[in-house]
Amino acid sequence: MSNFEKDMNAEIQLQAAYAMNAQLRDQIDSLNRTVWSLEERLRISDEGKEDLRRFYENQMDALRSDQQRLIDEAVSRITKTFEEQIARLMEERDAALRSAKSWRGRNFGRKSERNAGRGRDDDGPSGRGENRESEKDGYVDAESQKEKDAEKASGDGSTMDTEKLVKRLKRRHPGAEVTVERVDYSKASQYMSDENVVYHKIEEYFTLSDGEYFRTGKNGEVEKSWYRIIVRYPERYEEHLYEAAHVRSKTEDEYKTTDVLEDRRPVPNCMFGTDMLANILCEKYLYHTPLEQVVQKLHHSGVNLSSSVLGEHVHNAIEWLSSKLEDCWRAEVRKSWIWMLDETRVLVGCSDEETRERHYKNRYMWGIRANSVNLAWFLYENGSRGAAAIRPFLEGFLGFYTTDGYVVYKIFDSKEAAEGSDAEGGKKGRRSACLVHIRRGFVEAVIENESEAMWFEDEFGRLFSVEHHCAEHGLTGAARLAERLKPGNTADIMRRIEERLEVFRKSDFAGCGELLKKALKYAMGEWPAMKRVLECGDVELSNNLSEQMMRRIKMNLKNAGNIGSERSARHNAFMYSVIESCKMMKRNVEDYLKSLLERLRSARDGDDLTCCLPCYLPV
Repeated sequence: MSNFEKDMNAEIQLQAAYAMNAQLRDQIDSLNRTVWSLEERLRISDEGKEDLRRFYENQMDALRSDQQRLIDEAVSRITKTFEEQIARLMEERDAALRSAKSWRGRNFGRKSERNAGRGRDDDGPSGRGENRESEKDGYVDAESQKEKDAEKASGDGSTMDTEKLVKRLKRRHPGAEVTVERVDYSKASQYMSDENVVYHKIEEYFTLSDGEYFRTGKNGEVEKSWYRIIVRYPERYEEHLYEAAHVRSKTEDEYKTTDVLEDRRPVPNCMFGTDMLANILCEKYLYHTPLEQVVQKLHHSGVNLSSSVLGEHVHNAIEWLSSKLEDCWRAEVRKSWIWMLDETRVLVGCSDEETRERHYKNRYMWGIRANSVNLAWFLYENGSRGAAAIRPFLEGFLGFYTTDGYVVYKIFDSKEAAEGSDAEGGKKGRRSACLVHIRRGFVEAVIENESEAMWFEDEFGRLFSVEHHCAEHGLTGAARLAERLKPGNTADIMRRIEERLEVFRKSDFAGCGELLKKALKYAMGEWPAMKRVLECGDVELSNNLSEQMMRRIKMNLKNAGNIGSERSARHNAFMYSVIESCKMMKRNVEDYLKSLLERLRSARDGDDLTCCLPCYLPV
């Protein structure tokens, strides 16, 4: 290659290098412009951020200022409202104090003949704003002076003699260790909510007599004190909290504190007052409420006690009531000459005397409905169903008694006893059978001998139709007997039935199934007693009313499951007597119990309490 060609190639390469250099400079300039643009945008963004930050801070400062302003305004308004309310209450308090002061002045202040009877107070008609109490400096009303003197004499006007309380409790609880402690309100409030502590309010165990009232403080509330009493037995302990207060009397100058052991309640040694005790008895025996549910109801009412403690108080109350009324109740029932009787099975917890083990056994409770005196009486004679249990009532009975076909009742029927080998002259009761029990066998026999069983069913229906007619017209016993003896009525229907029974007897029950044969034999055995309805119009055609009384026992057993002890069974019998007697008189059971408790509280030993029976005690 020549030198010329070499120079041309070098020139070309140099030009190409220059061109490339120019391109690179252009690219660098472009990159610089881009960087500048980005820097400018970044600078603008930072300025925006700063502006936003300042705007945010300004808004927050404004919000804090508004919030503080609103809070200050609300506090100011509330403070103003409270001040106004306090001022109003202070004015009302001052007015009440002036009124009370004026009342004390009018009633206990010094009076003269000139001012007596004017009835002026602080703002009286005279417009002088005078008060008799302030007519003389240093005046003390008579009531306050009596109270101060009494407190000075007793040493402490808000307490009781603890030693006396302990002595009384020991006499009432022999063999027990008794502790009495006076507590302040802070401790008392803790005991009130304790389920193991029985809380006794004043109104629950103490009733003011006429002319008595509790002492009150300046706020008008009763001034109370609280006593915690613990009674420890070898096997258990009881913890009680009693409210106490001063009792004032209009007829006495002295003041006394309520004695937490003073039996001014309707039933001795019972923690409940009249209303609450009547309500609890109705819950248990009228509405069939288990004691555990009664405890829950009392708990919601603020009375905290266990079911065992409640049960003990309830049974003690019933035992006290039955001891007062049982003799006169039995005597009054025996005066009736129209009875209806029935017995029913109950499940009772019986304790073995040797092993002390409790077993639940089937026992029986008897019920007597004395129609002519409107009384009912239930008895539990050791759960026996034998003749010895009912003998004290039926032996020597001179009236009519309606029963089912149980053989024990037949022993005391005068006609059947006279025919028997062991007839006794003193058995003069006349038993009437129950048509419902006779009819029951024929209802079962319809599936075997429909035509024959239905014939008896139709005749029994005609007998009940006559009784329904008598009940609709409210006929007396004599008028009902006359209706039964009318041609075509009870006497003729029973004659047809008797003739039909005699036909079956002579045919030796030919063509009869076992159920019909059984029904016919039962009817034949009961028919002589069934005809007693033709001797007295007061005798019912069936024993349904007596059997309905037994439903209450079954309802209670359905809810409770059983009767815990034989003592409880006797108490159940007494309460059923009360309830069913009230039903016969169509009176409220709870109202009767309240009246009964009030009447017995004022009764003396030896008083005739027949007037307290449901058929005699005024509504």
